[in-house]
Amino acid sequence: CMGAERGFLQLAASPLGFQLQTAIVTCALLDRRTSARFTVSLVSAVHLAESGYYASLQSECKRFDRVLFELIVDERDCELGENGIRRLRSPMQASPDQRALADSYGLCAQVDQLDCRASGWALADCTREELARIGSDTFGAEAGELVSTLLAGPVGGRTTPRLLSRLAVCLLPAPEAALLLDDWVSSGGAPLAPTLRELASAILRLDIGTARKLVFAQTLVLGERTQRRTLAGAMLRARNVRAIEEVEAAVESGCTDIALVFGALHMRDMRTRLAQRFDLESVSAPRWETAWRIDVPAGRSGSPVLIGALVGLLAVDALDWIDTTAALLTALADGFSNVGTAAAIGANWGSASLVASLYIVRHWLIYVALAQYVFDWDARWFLSQTPDSDQNQACDVTPEANRIVPHEVCAVGMNWLALLAHSDPALFDILGGQRLVYTDCD
Repeated sequence: CMGAERGFLQLAASPLGFQLQTAIVTCALLDRRTSARFTVSLVSAVHLAESGYYASLQSECKRFDRVLFELIVDERDCELGENGIRRLRSPMQASPDQRALADSYGLCAQVDQLDCRASGWALADCTREELARIGSDTFGAEAGELVSTLLAGPVGGRTTPRLLSRLAVCLLPAPEAALLLDDWVSSGGAPLAPTLRELASAILRLDIGTARKLVFAQTLVLGERTQRRTLAGAMLRARNVRAIEEVEAAVESGCTDIALVFGALHMRDMRTRLAQRFDLESVSAPRWETAWRIDVPAGRSGSPVLIGALVGLLAVDALDWIDTTAALLTALADGFSNVGTAAAIGANWGSASLVASLYIVRHWLIYVALAQYVFDWDARWFLSQTPDSDQNQACDVTPEANRIVPHEVCAVGMNWLALLAHSDPALFDILGGQRLVYTDCD
């Protein structure tokens, strides 16, 4: 049940390479207060894609009574239209930064492609002023969550013995390798990421364009997880609350076929909120739309470069550990020496702590980078190779419990990547944040 439990964004293998795809999932719902039955289609989207992708979404949305879309604008850019629905006063266009980012990948910006002022389209997002009032003091929670998830890894539990063991291996040679091995064991033996070999081949060919696109697509897919105690997560949930309010208004006005056109990062939480507010009777199998393609030309195998990179990394790690150990032992020996003043002894101990801390930090950074691209932590939603696989199975639903019952338990996701991704404005925009500035184009 890919659409119901495995996510709304996937990187699918194709004969020529890979395709970044977004899901359209339809939920059949019952309003508990009025007993009215209606459907809400979760039309997940990415904010940079090929022009044909947006043309397909625009055509798809013509069949709905009401299309509720996301877009963060100023309050002055909104107006009340017929039936009291919020609409844009004028067409909008992407900022120069977003267009430049789209051009760098040979793609188009969503704001330039979708006609959000078409008949039946209604703004269902918070305004920029409303978002400015959200989460002003969440930095402490964000930092604590980041440290905790880095310690626990992408798939492991956060038990005290495991956290202590992961801290201990940080002082060993090549600690990133030990941390990845621990993650691999905790995941039950995750396979290598399917893009890893093609990424290595692209680097070997000096095909930087293909390599950048592979990295970008995989980062988007790995980031498709609801965020926890982060400012970005608080903003996402606040925006989803507003969207559900607009769904309620659409149902009250008599709409029976509604679409929610939001970024893929919104959809898991959106589906949960729909099930909380209404009775969820059924969930369709996902229908996948290709946002963009990554053609991977036939070339030399990436295995040699992967082996070479591994040997090189281990060699550099060994030299780094020897150098760090020598500096650490020297500082500690000076600290235990009776020679010198108390200030000098304190300085030596401080130097030892700094050496150890810098070693841990730089290898944590290497670990974080490798964890994104080496393993496929959730293979069942990350890569779909056959059109008739179990991703096309519909989900059973227990209406009285208002919860989806998947046919099989899905793997634990990578929330920690979302914590890291939201700090990059451009990447956060692609994932669904839309923090870039939009301007009128009268």
